[in-house]
Amino acid sequence: MTKIAATKRFEFAAAHKYAVSGWPEDKNRRFFGNDFLGPYGHGHNWTAHISFEGPINPIHGMIVELSHIKNEVNAHVLNQFDHFFLNDQPMFEQRLPTPETIASSILALSSELFANEPYHPVAVHLIEHPNSEATAYQSGLIERRYKTELINPKFYTHGITTAPTMEVVVKGNPDPEFGTIIPDMPTWDILAGLRKWVEQATDTELGLDFPGNPVSGLARTIFERLKMALPIDRIRITIRQQAVEYHADGRLVIEVFSEYVATHRLHTEHLTSEENKKCFGKCNRPHGHNFLTYAAFEVPIEANPSFSKYEAILNTILSPWQYHALDLETEFINLPASTETMISKLWTKLYEAEPRLYRVRLLETPNNRFSVRR
Repeated sequence: MTKIAATKRFEFAAAHKYAVSGWPEDKNRRFFGNDFLGPYGHGHNWTAHISFEGPINPIHGMIVELSHIKNEVNAHVLNQFDHFFLNDQPMFEQRLPTPETIASSILALSSELFANEPYHPVAVHLIEHPNSEATAYQSGLIERRYKTELINPKFYTHGITTAPTMEVVVKGNPDPEFGTIIPDMPTWDILAGLRKWVEQATDTELGLDFPGNPVSGLARTIFERLKMALPIDRIRITIRQQAVEYHADGRLVIEVFSEYVATHRLHTEHLTSEENKKCFGKCNRPHGHNFLTYAAFEVPIEANPSFSKYEAILNTILSPWQYHALDLETEFINLPASTETMISKLWTKLYEAEPRLYRVRLLETPNNRFSVRR
């Protein structure tokens, strides 16, 4: 198992404008579309997920107190973004404030802020709006995600009863002139053309007659079609809470979802009553969550992978925790019942049941999530 990442969700409101000063108006419009319009730009309610890695403290079972992260990031990082016109900020004097450059700036500032701590930020996932996202990683890698919905009446005959969401992921370095990895408006035009093709394509053309899981065939077909027009790294097709990813190297990842409803209390005998209250805050009281759980498995596409097989594995492993007091009735009696401890146990159990395990995500609340991948 690789390191566990603890992720905190943040929100900020900011405006920006896409325009390269040395370009003629028609070129700016061609590259940026509506994002070029308006002399004072436009705004978004941005969401940033900042992920941290580090050793799990053996006393309290946490990588970091996320409430501390929240206070520090809001005070020293997002105070430079929240309620600003980002083009006027010094960090964007030489580059446009795009999802890619904003995410990398937040990561750089967070890394500097926590440079002397045992934990450190490893990624910032930034949501501009529901269809446009970017992720900056500590390694220097940057990804951009474009999302759109796919519609075809034939989906229903193959058990796909909800319109799939397609996520196209590209990775690389933002262009120093226009600030994104690939030009935004031409990319959206390509995806609009793909949607029209999907609406009219036959079952065979869409890959829906692929044996086993039709979503796997759909993901591979769309990847092969799009790679001729875009430098894509992977395609992700999501239907409700289930997903299939098809990667450029031919890997197929299938992700399933479940949840367990449980109570827990963060408390340790190694601390006094007052120290427990200071360390855990309101989590020192008995409380509970709907723990949303995602497990992803790397599967050969020729294996005809189905969602049901992996859902059964996940539900079997979660069942002993379902409707229980985790710190009083389960293996966490003698361990801190932190989400970090839970996901560590969950990874071990899932890997023993299915060595093709690729990634586990555990959402305690919309604001606090944890993940581990190999």
